[in-house]
Amino acid sequence: MPHCPRFEFGPFQLNLTDRLLTRGSEVISLRPKATEILVRLVMNAGQIIKKDELLKEVWPDTFVEESNLSQTIFTLRKALGDDRSEPRYIETVPRRGYRFVAAVRDEEAKQHQLEALQAASTASITQRQVVAVLPFLNQTGNPELEYLANGITDNLINNLSRL
Repeated sequence: MPHCPRFEFGPFQLNLTDRLLTRGSEVISLRPKATEILVRLVMNAGQIIKKDELLKEVWPDTFVEESNLSQTIFTLRKALGDDRSEPRYIETVPRRGYRFVAAVRDEEAKQHQLEALQAASTASITQRQVVAVLPFLNQTGNPELEYLANGITDNLINNLSRL
């Protein structure tokens, strides 16, 4: 059985081949862009990745605002159970970018697969047509309605994925 490139940090496992984040046997659902950002952060653990670099790598040939990146990082933190004020996984470096601060295991796979994965992910992103769905924001000020904004976004994504 071939070795599957995988990173482990805390209770999480990130499978690079399938682009899956798991915690034990539970699959953590992430949107594709969130997964790509997490892969880049984990592969460069301990190093600051500039916001501009993340925007160019994850949204190539597309104009997106920095708020898209911020929202995606927020989603990642939520999925990881991380806190911006006391980060265990993703640290915000003010006016610079982000850094993955958790200890990452399986360094051998990281070194052997780095170039192949970057080439494969770049090729797969640029060869497909992509539709971006930006998250709806709850502008009511009522936190009990947050589910509605998330639900509309998820429903729209699900319906578009069937086309």
